[in-house]
Amino acid sequence: MVVYVDDFKLAGPTESLAQGWTLIRQGLQMEEPTPLGVFLGCNHVRETITLADGTKAVLFKYEMENFMRSCVEKYLAHVPGLRLRAVETPFLPEDQNQSPQSAPCAHGPITECPWCYNTFEGAKHTFKDRQAHDTKVSERKKGVQAKIAQQKLDDEKDKGRLAPSAASIVMKILYGARFVRMDLLRMIGFLACAFTRWTSDCDKRLHRLVSYLDHTVTAVQCGWIADPLTSLQPTLYADADFAGCVLTQRSTTGVYLVIRGPRTCWPILGISKRQGCVSNSTPEAELVATSHALRMVGCPGLELWQNLLPHAPKIRFLEDNQAMLQCVKTGRNPTMRHLPRTHCVQVGWIHERYRSGQFIFAHESGERMPPDVFTKMFADKDKWITARQLINICLLYTSPSPRDS
Repeated sequence: MVVYVDDFKLAGPTESLAQGWTLIRQGLQMEEPTPLGVFLGCNHVRETITLADGTKAVLFKYEMENFMRSCVEKYLAHVPGLRLRAVETPFLPEDQNQSPQSAPCAHGPITECPWCYNTFEGAKHTFKDRQAHDTKVSERKKGVQAKIAQQKLDDEKDKGRLAPSAASIVMKILYGARFVRMDLLRMIGFLACAFTRWTSDCDKRLHRLVSYLDHTVTAVQCGWIADPLTSLQPTLYADADFAGCVLTQRSTTGVYLVIRGPRTCWPILGISKRQGCVSNSTPEAELVATSHALRMVGCPGLELWQNLLPHAPKIRFLEDNQAMLQCVKTGRNPTMRHLPRTHCVQVGWIHERYRSGQFIFAHESGERMPPDVFTKMFADKDKWITARQLINICLLYTSPSPRDS
C-alpha cells in the first residue's frame, strides 16, 4: 500500500484486492478504484505481450515524457535563445590530463621507488638519497596542493552562467531519473558534486545532458514478468570504474537490483555514487562498491524478498572482477590492509556475507554488467545504447520537439 496525499496505490494478489479496498473504505470515503494511470508524475502502462517462445507476459512501461519535457523547458527558460541539438550520449569527452593529480613525477620515469611508488632514478638508495628524496616528495605534494588551490581560484574566475540556478535544474531532472531514466544518474551525480564550484565547463556538461534528454524524451523504463513467484530470484550487481573523476581521481560505485526469472526481467533500483576517497587499484574500488551494495541494498532487501516470495530465495550477487571475488571468498586482502582506515571497508564482513550462504556470489562478464551505465562516461554511441538496454531503458520512437514545429 502506497499513499500520497489523496492518491492510493494498492498491489497484491488479484483475489485479495477487493477485500483490501473494502477494509480501506471502512474508515474513508473514496471513489471506485481505477486502473493504473499517472502517479507521482509517472504514467504506468500495463500491456500483455508475447515473448519469442510464444509465452504471454505482463509488460509494464513507466513513462515520464511530459515531466521530462518540462525539465527541458525549465532549462531553456534560464538560457533563452540557446538551441539544443540531437546527441546520442549525455557525456562530454573526458581528459585525464586535466586532473590536478596528473602532473608527472619530478624524478623521471626510470625506476619505481619503493618509498612512494613514484618513479626515481636508480634502483638502490642510500640514507642520504632517501632524505633528499623525501624532501622532493614533500615539495611535490606542496606543488600539487598549490595547483589544486590555484584551480579553485580559476574556478571562481570562470564561474558558470547557470551557477545560481543549476541546483534547481539538476535536482528536477534527478526526480525523473530516479523513477524512470536511470541512464541519467551518472551525469547528474557528477553535476551535483559541482554546485559549490560551478564553472563554464559545468554549463557545457549540463547543456549536453539536457540536449540528450530532449533527444530521448520518449524513453521509458520497461519490466516484464511471465513466471510464477517460485521461479523469481533477486539479482544484485555491483561495479566500479577506476579513478573515473577527472578532478579528484575518485572512483564511482554502481549498483543495480533486478528481479530475474527464465522469462522475467523487472528492474528495481539503480545507484550511481562517487566513492569517499581515492582507490589504489581496480579490485580496491570494486570492494568498496561491493560493500556499499551489500550494506545498503542487499542486506536490507534480503528479508523483504524472503518474505514476499514464497520460496525465500537467496540474493544472487554478480561481479566482473575476479581478483575482488577471490578476496571475498578467502576473506584476505594482504595488499589492501589500509581499507578499514581509508574506505572504512572490512573485507572480513563481506566474507561473512559470503559464508552465510544468503548471497550467491558469481562472476559476470564485463559486457553484460548493467551497472556500467552508472559508472562510466561513454563516448561511443553503440556501447552506450547497449549499456542503456541492459537496464531496460527503451527508446520506443523519436518524436520531434514541439519547439521545432
